[in-house]
Amino acid sequence: MNPIVDMTKEQWTTYRDELARDVQAIQIPTDVNPGMAISILSRIDNIYSNLRLHYSELESSKERVDLMVREIERVGLQGKNEDERKRNAVMEVRKVSTSNGLTLYDMQRESTERYMYIRGILDVLINKQNRLITINGLLKLDKDLMVSQESFGSLGRAS
Repeated sequence: MNPIVDMTKEQWTTYRDELARDVQAIQIPTDVNPGMAISILSRIDNIYSNLRLHYSELESSKERVDLMVREIERVGLQGKNEDERKRNAVMEVRKVSTSNGLTLYDMQRESTERYMYIRGILDVLINKQNRLITINGLLKLDKDLMVSQESFGSLGRAS
């Protein structure tokens, strides 16, 4: 698979759809037991670990593109008034394009969209993990309360 920053639109769409399907497939049942919790956490960790590496690539790529846009805009800031300077700066950035015909603005939009999408998926995974940990804690608390009630019940019978 290509690095995420080099994926074509088609590859990105396929990757994004598969990722969404994988994350949505992680369901946390209300009656989760410790074995299920470990299995679910393992799936979350597997997706998260790979995705976090992709996220770092995207973050770096996005920063590079943003920096290039700002630098070229600064060069193009020429003109008699504010509107003319802004127009010239935009035109200067639009002059720079890839062999595929993408301008820097196109690249900026694409990298930002991918970056934000992956960040959103990471948030979903973190929230799923936190819910699972909370449910697991509640189950332990419920178990401890049941043991305590049984202990108190046996104390009453012993006297």
